[in-house]
Amino acid sequence: ALSEEPPRADGGEDDDAPPALGDEPPGPTVKMRALDAQALMRRLTLLGVSGELSDAARLREVVLSLAARHHVEAVAVSHARWCLPFGLPQPRPDDASRALRCAEDLALSGVTVRRALESGVVRVSTGPDAEGPRLSGMGLEQTLVLTDAAAPGELLVGASVKALLVEAGGVRFGASRELPGGTAWRVETGAPPARVESLVGRDEALAEARAVVDSARRGEGGARLFVGPTGVGRSRFLEAVAELAAGAAPLRVVHAWGGDPRSAGALGLWRTVFVALSRAASGADASAPPLSGLGLSEPEAQVLWRRLARGAPVGGHLAAGDGLVMEALRRVAQPAGLLLLVDDVHRVDGTSLELLATVLATKDLRVALVGTGDVDGVPAALASLPATVLEGLSSSELNALLTASLGMPLSPSLERAVGDRVRGNPAHALALVRLLIAVGVLQRTEEGFQTNGALSVAALPQDLGQVLGARLELLPSASLRFLQRAAVEGSLFSAELVRASLPGSDGAEVLDDAEWVVPVPQQPGIFRFTREEARQVLRERLSPSQLRSAHEELAETLEREAFALEPAREVRVADHLLGADAPGAQAACERAGDAFAARGEWRAAVEFYRWALGRAPGATATVVRWQLSVLARAAGCLTQVEPAAVDGLVTPWLDRVSVMQTPGTWAEAARRLAVAELKLGRVGDAEVRLSMAQGPASADPEVEALILGDLARVREAKGETTAAVELLARAFQRMGNRAARAPDFYWEHYLLLGRLQQRLGQLDRARVAFTRAAEQARSVASAVGQARALSQLAGLRVLAGEPAQALTELERALILAEQGGDAQEVARIHFNAGRLLVAGGRVPEARERLEQARERARVAGWREGEALAAQVLGTMEGRATRR
Repeated sequence: ALSEEPPRADGGEDDDAPPALGDEPPGPTVKMRALDAQALMRRLTLLGVSGELSDAARLREVVLSLAARHHVEAVAVSHARWCLPFGLPQPRPDDASRALRCAEDLALSGVTVRRALESGVVRVSTGPDAEGPRLSGMGLEQTLVLTDAAAPGELLVGASVKALLVEAGGVRFGASRELPGGTAWRVETGAPPARVESLVGRDEALAEARAVVDSARRGEGGARLFVGPTGVGRSRFLEAVAELAAGAAPLRVVHAWGGDPRSAGALGLWRTVFVALSRAASGADASAPPLSGLGLSEPEAQVLWRRLARGAPVGGHLAAGDGLVMEALRRVAQPAGLLLLVDDVHRVDGTSLELLATVLATKDLRVALVGTGDVDGVPAALASLPATVLEGLSSSELNALLTASLGMPLSPSLERAVGDRVRGNPAHALALVRLLIAVGVLQRTEEGFQTNGALSVAALPQDLGQVLGARLELLPSASLRFLQRAAVEGSLFSAELVRASLPGSDGAEVLDDAEWVVPVPQQPGIFRFTREEARQVLRERLSPSQLRSAHEELAETLEREAFALEPAREVRVADHLLGADAPGAQAACERAGDAFAARGEWRAAVEFYRWALGRAPGATATVVRWQLSVLARAAGCLTQVEPAAVDGLVTPWLDRVSVMQTPGTWAEAARRLAVAELKLGRVGDAEVRLSMAQGPASADPEVEALILGDLARVREAKGETTAAVELLARAFQRMGNRAARAPDFYWEHYLLLGRLQQRLGQLDRARVAFTRAAEQARSVASAVGQARALSQLAGLRVLAGEPAQALTELERALILAEQGGDAQEVARIHFNAGRLLVAGGRVPEARERLEQARERARVAGWREGEALAAQVLGTMEGRATRR
């Protein structure tokens, strides 16, 4: 509630002045006022604000807005004078710092005001007609005197608040002046920033980083890693490098963090990089498509995003889809160059690291890297890069760091004690001194730190974890609960999600404490732990039962409708239910695996499918049937990235489950293993396994039809085309008119049948098969299936001597292939169109299409197609030269 009505000045009942003389008999010489039963005497920190009467309306809006933002009442003293009392309903240790931050925000509002801060005792009461508190007393009067004495735009503080701000640190005061009510000081600098640690003792490392920045600015690339142990200041060092790079315009700079949950999964780092570049170019419009600011065409942006989101291209032609990503990098890095600042490279996904190594080795891309990481965890993909070890600081450097960060030096004895304990670790030193200040062992004075008694090294916490644990013990219980719940949620967390998962709403005020958490830029409501070590300490303080309860409550909260749009919701729910060892964990892991599989993140999908499977077959046939269906999906995903590992995944389960218990699902799992063997070229093994699974598969028509189709592929590989056609006919016969559970079943098998019939010279039958493939693909909305079928029909048009109709079919197929994101099919269509144009004598058009085919094949990683297009172009150039 806000008290917005100024006090009366019309001589009403609240006026203490004597009544005017008149005909009525005089009243009593002492006016008696009823005491407010709810009035309290409180010591508060008061922010006084005074402006011009002409700006009163604007000032009122600004003050009320600031009051809401800083969670404080706004009390109107007059039309152009306000007071904001910090310490209601309960005082906080940081009230003086909160009031100072509010005063600084007021200075940025665009309204010229006088400001003053003072701490004093005031009478807090509630009038009968007032919604908020009413203030009176010497504390308020002294604050108003200071406010009136301040010059426009100036901030004055009294002696009481100055002492509190000196203890908090980070504030510089100007000259004092004597006022009727006492001494006042002008504030020269405001509240400390979110990060107050200075950078000390890194001159040589910064010089090496500057060399990389300069090389990147010249478009020459470059890379260097800076590694060190926990707490040595890797993140702070990278911030300093970012400050260097900020002055290297027009160089484009992207700052990323390897532990960012938003970057989880294959190519996660590159998703972060491209989204950051796009938002920087488009003015940080989060509502726009993810890559709309890169200058790519809409189809190109869609294909690139699909590649980044899936982690692999359609059809799995490349494990990482590096061709398209590198081409996009080439375009965004020209001509100014691109510098990547990556913190914690040891936490970046392997696929991103492999591509990063390739990018850095390609000098003409103009991409440079400055990365930080753990000294014992340098990724193998980046092991060849030059690296600098960030050592601990010397005693003098530590003292310089503490002096710069905390505002005053340590005494020699204190410097020795801290140095002996922290062994050069700057994070440990800062946390330790702050702990000693918080518990009262050290006190700030105008001259510097003073200790209460002797300080022995043995009495100091031994490591950073112990120091952080001791600091956490000083927090209010509600704040500690909030931080612990946030630590269970993750390195990044939604404040609203954490708040909703707790029984009470208290504790969220800790979000204002930059020692523990800081807001994530451009993501309202999302916070990050300032130190990952603090998050680990918070988790370790939870008992196993408390940790399970926290996981379960977070999972339940995430499943509410209010959080339906949370990113990676299924995966996070599964993680929490696993942590809680809850009954629904296996089903949640299945959903998470399906989500990863839909994005093409095959390894992550396999991991969640493994958790869903459990360690042993279930007790009932229903459970076993479900487990084998999950096993089949896991095998299909693993076949995409590591087919040789499928045997180790599937065979132990098939050996432990009776084939008669669930014959259909058992046969499907065995079929997936045979598909992996066929991909490895082990045609004989695949044929034996498929033949063995054919009997159990008779219980499920679709599984049996799939096995017959795979047997047809075996016969095709062996050159037995007629036998393959017969097997496909049996597969369609087994399915009858049933709708397939696998949406691509019909069009994929009709395409295979058409190719086999074309090989046998049965062109009419092949045309029927390709036409049915196109119809089936259209019925299941598969643009890729339609494109491939139309391409095959175009080939038949060529054989029939209808090149014009063939070109028409290819143009239709091209549109569909672009929509479906099948880069290899796009390249194939361009190549075939180019060949047709060459045959028709339309050489300029043919050259253009073949160049597109070569480029798209390179982007798709289709090396054979790239070579074929280059060969035809070379032949055309040779003919032109001879002429």
